[in-house]
Amino acid sequence: WLLCWKKTSEGGRKGEIAVESLEMTRLQCAYQLSKEAETELCGISCQVYLEFDTKNLDYERLNEAWHALYLRHEILRGRSYELGYIDFVGEEEFVPIEIRDISGSEREIFNIRQELCEREWSLEENMAKMLVIKDASGIKKLCLTMSLMFADPLSFQILLDDFTDYYINGLFSKTIPQQTLHEYYDIVWKCSREEKRLDKDYWKKRVEEYGRGYRVPAGIDKRYNGIYESYDAALTEKEWLALAQCAMEKNILLEDFLLGVYAWILKEAIEETKLVINYPVFTRDIEYQYVIGDFSRNLLVGLDLSSVQTCEELMQVVTCQIQEDRKHMKVDGLEVQGMYNRILENDSYKEAVVFSPSLYRDLVTPQFTKQIGKLVYLASKTPMVALDAQFYQLNGGLLLTWVVPQNWFEAGKIKKMLEDYVELCRRFSDSTKWKERLDGR
Repeated sequence: WLLCWKKTSEGGRKGEIAVESLEMTRLQCAYQLSKEAETELCGISCQVYLEFDTKNLDYERLNEAWHALYLRHEILRGRSYELGYIDFVGEEEFVPIEIRDISGSEREIFNIRQELCEREWSLEENMAKMLVIKDASGIKKLCLTMSLMFADPLSFQILLDDFTDYYINGLFSKTIPQQTLHEYYDIVWKCSREEKRLDKDYWKKRVEEYGRGYRVPAGIDKRYNGIYESYDAALTEKEWLALAQCAMEKNILLEDFLLGVYAWILKEAIEETKLVINYPVFTRDIEYQYVIGDFSRNLLVGLDLSSVQTCEELMQVVTCQIQEDRKHMKVDGLEVQGMYNRILENDSYKEAVVFSPSLYRDLVTPQFTKQIGKLVYLASKTPMVALDAQFYQLNGGLLLTWVVPQNWFEAGKIKKMLEDYVELCRRFSDSTKWKERLDGR
């Protein structure tokens, strides 16, 4: 299933916009297979749900903007009729924004939210659905639910930004390349066999260093039911700015700082000094910064914190390792994971933890909040992942959303980990404290 190649769609696909099929990435293939699997942490879609409180919205203009988005981004018309391929449908498959009328009770809203959060996506339907909730006073809520099967987390941020732009102005102010996603993958993702061989040799040595001594944190009280829970926390605008200034002073990327603290929290929680963390990287070519699609790469990060006591030591270990790993991304993290699985004695790797920072743009722009609505609820779920730690910029600060399967961890464990994480971020936003012990002793 990994050995896919491009083909041209044959017959039956109506519409003027239909284009050549696109082969899936390794991660997309894995998501597709996991959706059909009946093992733990599988059998679900990779998706996100966002809910906004709104007022004085014009449904016709909303729907015009939604339709314009559908035509602008080809991946919104993506379907999968065959394992390993994405096909594209035409304009006639557009689905207008659904309207739900309610009497005004909170129970009705809760039921709609649960329905949208728990719905399972068919790979033969549009990957994004928008819905408005109305009562006697007008549109009360705007809801977006989106499959991330064919798109990375930056994509739903781009979607909201474009949606706002068209709703307000009747056009898109940002241009996107005329090249299709096919051409992007051909130009950017393809590499020489020699480049890939060298990177593969690097990762073979790395995972041998991991050995069986590295641990993939796993839950304790496992009763998987396919339902996921989110735990949220935030750094204020002032706290986030202080952290950014500290990182600049120390010449360290904000993402690396956040990863380091995450690794330490995991170390303390599972009482292991060697950790393996999945790290999706969302960098793109600048000309594709406004395109909806999956441009992510994945790193499989192994960190040995056995000699770490202070924040300074932690950041030195993390930055040195990550800087070196980033030089060898011709081999995707999913392939590296396969190498690592062969070293493990059992299938415990499926209980992966993810560090997912999406910091290149605001989750919701101030313009969206002012013109359309305020974000009041965010939920997501990812197959094959036991803990998905997500980080977004919002309202000038940092929003942390950690997602876990319901009943997978012991009660209160994730809440405590998140509280400890935020406390360390606040404490070490002061660079004069970096020589202090992380454990506070």
